[in-house]
Amino acid sequence: MSRELAGVLRHAAAAGLDIIVLKGPVLAEQVYPDPALRPFSDLDLLVRAADRLRMDTALRDLGHRRVADEHSWDFDIAYDGATLYETPGGVRIDLHWTLLTEPRFVWNAGEAEIWERSVPITVAGAAARGLGREDLVLYLAAHLAVHHTLAGLLRYHDLARVLGREADALDWAALLARAARWRVRRALFFALLGARALFEAPVPPAILDALRPRGPRARLLAALVRHGDDRRLVRLEHLVTLLLVDHPRDVGAALARALWPSAGWMRARYGIAAGSAPALYRAHARRLAGVARGAAAALIRRRPAPVR
Repeated sequence: MSRELAGVLRHAAAAGLDIIVLKGPVLAEQVYPDPALRPFSDLDLLVRAADRLRMDTALRDLGHRRVADEHSWDFDIAYDGATLYETPGGVRIDLHWTLLTEPRFVWNAGEAEIWERSVPITVAGAAARGLGREDLVLYLAAHLAVHHTLAGLLRYHDLARVLGREADALDWAALLARAARWRVRRALFFALLGARALFEAPVPPAILDALRPRGPRARLLAALVRHGDDRRLVRLEHLVTLLLVDHPRDVGAALARALWPSAGWMRARYGIAAGSAPALYRAHARRLAGVARGAAAALIRRRPAPVR
């Protein structure tokens, strides 16, 4: 996978494309004592939104094929912030042009400023770019919370190792201000809390106190995290995402987008190019019903059968 990454980085550089390498390979080389200690299953690469079609051409020039995941490549390009490729050798590349791609979540990150603060790095023996210090911490925390519903020991460990490496240089005031501006304070709080509890990450208590959310949504999320397990949290992904939204007014907007998407969105999402509006909404209603059933089943705790 590292050899494949090096080839992609060199090919992209020759085409004049900048790439920020995310998560696995760069964390393996920068914060683990041996890169082999940090497993990863794909390559996550970030390009500028304006470069996503040029990067698509570059990857296909290398023989990489587009892979349909939950929806089509056309949907990803038009409505999402990432899409998937597979190399001839079977390595998967998750190509991003936004850091968070969760449609139910309000993400106000300025992508331009992320690129301005990015730093030159070497990964897999090739030149690339990495996230700036505070952006890296904020991204790892938000990705853990929003994309993985606060589940996954490895993701907490990554965050703890980065915090341990950057403890003396991290600008906590800038981190808190950016979290507020990007509306990921809750995501940052729960991720930092978990990294501190699980791996003694050096998070000052005053930072947790400053971030600690209030209100019924925060109490419900804290209870789910405290009493749940990873599998249950993943099954509750739609609920957890809404509970993570910082501002109550944004919850209504997220629900409205989820319940009444545009006809163009539904045509791309469900592959019904010529469908009427009623047909599109019926398809969407069936999907929402399945989501609701799964969440209800995960919320209901079944008592174990008595031992006979």
